[in-house]
Amino acid sequence: MQFNLEQLGRGRLEIKNKPGRIDRILELVKQVRDGDGRDRSTIASLAGLINFAGGFVLGHHFKLGSQALNAWASTRHTNRADVEQVCDYLEVVANAVQPKTVALHDADAPWVIYTDGAFENQKGTWGALAYDPVTGRKLVFAGEVPACLISFWLENVGDQLICEIELFVYICVRWHLRHELKDRYGLLFIDNESSRMTLIKRSSPSNAMFLMVSLLSLLDTVLPFSAWCERVPSASNPADLPSRGKAQELCDLVGATNCGTIVLPGYVLSFCQRPRFDTELAELVKFEAA
Repeated sequence: MQFNLEQLGRGRLEIKNKPGRIDRILELVKQVRDGDGRDRSTIASLAGLINFAGGFVLGHHFKLGSQALNAWASTRHTNRADVEQVCDYLEVVANAVQPKTVALHDADAPWVIYTDGAFENQKGTWGALAYDPVTGRKLVFAGEVPACLISFWLENVGDQLICEIELFVYICVRWHLRHELKDRYGLLFIDNESSRMTLIKRSSPSNAMFLMVSLLSLLDTVLPFSAWCERVPSASNPADLPSRGKAQELCDLVGATNCGTIVLPGYVLSFCQRPRFDTELAELVKFEAA
């Protein structure tokens, strides 16, 4: 990495990839695409560069790509559609990646976010509690998963949708609070182990989950937020109340503000319903999010 100390006297440190690394990543992505993901030497080189370009310090937005590359490096068989999708994703992220700024005076008190989802009678409902210890704000959200998403998932995933719904809840909160969460840290408590591991690994064999994870990674690229993700059982999860229509009850219990539902923009919903990663919509998501 390269460190810029020019603003250190003002309490700010800039960290970025060394010159030429992103250009080299884009070059290798093209080679992997042209070779249909079969050149294991090129794949290994790209995976190594991506590990240096992301990770703990610079963010996890490349992680979704590195998971796929590591899998391809150990097999002789790759699916061209998967190669195209991952390469599209890596190109969008590589062109959007920004230096990370560490400010000595930034609040180190983490946001605390609880989420929960439910799926009954072909209807998805969700709830969330977000607490900012810096301002003291406690925000409760609750809503229904749009019917268009439920239909898309039923058609492409099957009738077990709780993983998708649980991940969708976090997307709602992450999008709605994206500017408040920028350059902050957080503790995320999620009521589904599969969704939690998907958030940690930033990878999933399910295309529906892949699209949602890539959406979160795009947000992390333009508005970074570092969150530690833990499992919370329903009995200990305050977000279970708003997910079942009891948002005001939780507000009264913890002294929170009932913020109602979160309506995601149409282009975000469209992004999550594509048969594969859509580069044009990804660019729109990045532009509008910032």
